[in-house]
Amino acid sequence: MAIYRVVFWSGTAFLSGILLASINRPLIAGIAIFSASTAIIYFLFRRNFLFGFLALGIIAGVFYYRAFERIQMNSVLIPFGTESEIRGLVIERELRPSSQRAVVELTDPWRGKIQITARRYSELNYGDIITAQGAIDPLVPERADYFLKNGIFGTMDFPDIAVSESGKGNAVKSALLNIKDKIVATFNKALPADKAALLSGITLGYRSDFSKELTEQMRLSGTTHLTALSGYNIMVIILAVTAVTGRYFSKNLSFLITAAAVVLFVIMAGAEASIVRAAIMGVIAAVGERLQRLRSADAAVMVTATAMVLFNPRLLVFDLGFQLSFLALLGIIYLKPALQNFFKSNQPGIWSWRENAFTTAAAQLAVAPLILGTFGTFSLTALFANVLVLEVIPITMALGFIIGGAGFLSQFLAGVAGLPASIFLGYALWVIGVFARFTLPITVAAMPIAFVFLYYALLAGFIRKYAKAAL
Repeated sequence: MAIYRVVFWSGTAFLSGILLASINRPLIAGIAIFSASTAIIYFLFRRNFLFGFLALGIIAGVFYYRAFERIQMNSVLIPFGTESEIRGLVIERELRPSSQRAVVELTDPWRGKIQITARRYSELNYGDIITAQGAIDPLVPERADYFLKNGIFGTMDFPDIAVSESGKGNAVKSALLNIKDKIVATFNKALPADKAALLSGITLGYRSDFSKELTEQMRLSGTTHLTALSGYNIMVIILAVTAVTGRYFSKNLSFLITAAAVVLFVIMAGAEASIVRAAIMGVIAAVGERLQRLRSADAAVMVTATAMVLFNPRLLVFDLGFQLSFLALLGIIYLKPALQNFFKSNQPGIWSWRENAFTTAAAQLAVAPLILGTFGTFSLTALFANVLVLEVIPITMALGFIIGGAGFLSQFLAGVAGLPASIFLGYALWVIGVFARFTLPITVAAMPIAFVFLYYALLAGFIRKYAKAAL
């Protein structure tokens, strides 16, 4: 068997074991015993090494998840439920209209991370050493998996907080976050509120300044992902940038320009772990597009996903961003060529509109059940909104980088660069507004699992039939 097939099926088996351990724990022991027995029989008696190898991969995934879970829980020492004073380092912070949330790494005598919700009258910053007085609540079962995949073990709501020291975090990360804050401030000075907010979302994934009206318009139009720091967002943007640069430069130079844009994006957004993961998934999608061969791409996809899950097994089932990234990546690599073959269209079209249309359609068809099951709604007109907006995303991002860089030299220069950016942002906001008013949503109260299996089975059949040229 070819090496890429071994890599692909090994990763698939291992992730299947992680999946089983994550979603149906009472069956773990039975599945492990059955898999072990099957592996022994096929290895020793029937010499079917492939089946036995896959069974061992499933066992490895199951036990790896359980070991990770045990080690993670044993590393924590937190005084739950009692009024106490704790001390810790702020390692993440999110501003909200009337509050702020901070992830705090506790210091001796306690161990572990907690999430603190506090008022905004005194803003916390990355690297602050704080003292908080209050009670730490254990995680509620309904939200436990969401917090645990981020390594958070408890919550604290509106305690009394005092900042004792500042600047104690990682120096590089502090510098990157300061750059990000400076760029956001530059956008706000150079552009009107909604345009500045949209540009901050597109280039930095920063959405704290979004108005309620803009947030609702993006939700209704199906364009929210453009400002979310997920591989779904970054993949679509990468391929849009590649489509534009590919018209003027060679494939190799176009790929290098796109990779440089991704690195710049990661730096500007603060190089958070979730951003780096999303960027890696996006780059893998670009590599898959460049290779234009599914057999070369699927092994790369599986290696990437397996490596991320090895680092944090909870991502596979409990991280929506990872799921959107992974499914969109599969859609772009596998479903996009099938759609192009079905419609007999392999030309990019004027301003690459066909390329953007197939990319967006493939990504959205791949993630549709997940979006519908998670949010309860999916817009049938989102494809058209995304195709129209994506036409201006590459140049808007480029102008955003220029405005951000100019802001470190002169606010006047940033304002000048903001003039053309304002035109493209105005167009994007207009498209978002139109498709927010004229939308065709599908709404469900709950997503039947049988429908999900049927949906992806039909997609797999479609790919098998029409993507043969890429296999």
